[in-house]
Amino acid sequence: MLHFINLFIDFFMKNLYFIIIFWIFFFADFVLGFSNAWTRKEISSTKMKESVPKFVGFNTVILICLLFDLMIYLGTGFDIVDKLSPLTKTLTVGFCFNEFISCVENADLLGLPIPKFLLKVVEVLKQTNE
Repeated sequence: MLHFINLFIDFFMKNLYFIIIFWIFFFADFVLGFSNAWTRKEISSTKMKESVPKFVGFNTVILICLLFDLMIYLGTGFDIVDKLSPLTKTLTVGFCFNEFISCVENADLLGLPIPKFLLKVVEVLKQTNE
């Protein structure tokens, strides 16, 4: 059991920088969304309360993927799984793209100067995502 816990901590630490980047995007999206609602006088406690379960849900899914990566590693012994954690990193990067799109959209609604190419990139990502 101790070996499993040590491996889990090792896998978590190898993915921590991806997780922190996701947290930064999530927080930036929250701040920009709140600022957008504030300027439009559309602040809703219901919408704000949805952010906490959303954040907890995203992190729970990330941890489940981390466990799957760990189980794949334990089952196969492939070092590539240990080094890459393919499920966790893929999912976390996907979450980052989702939050990035939302950040750009909120910043655009706030009237912040957004480069045209970035708006085009977001549009392409949104179409790809749908």
